Amino acid sequence: MAISDASRHAIWLRTLFSELGFKQSIPLPIHVDNKGSVDLALNPVHHKRTKHINIKHHFIQQCLEDLSVELVQISTNENFADVLTKNLPFTKHSLFSGKLGVLTKD
Repeated sequence: MAISDASRHAIWLRTLFSELGFKQSIPLPIHVDNKGSVDLALNPVHHKRTKHINIKHHFIQQCLEDLSVELVQISTNENFADVLTKNLPFTKHSLFSGKLGVLTKD
């Protein structure tokens, strides 16, 4: 579900940049730390347990086929977005905040 929403936002950004005169020639990378989600998005086979996400699943596959986005598998230890969604130890919080360009108070 998150990959579908991220893809939708990525396409909106591509359209905005295109209208501003900045043509996008490469797919926009979406970093994902959930291997199961990446495998499901890249696998065209449908499963009974994934019937409830078929529409969003098809949308992601279409985005991948159109080369609008590409999925990049990252490890959980490299997922900077965790600083916005999880309670992290101070060292990891400081590292991720710095990588996002947010200054931390020592």
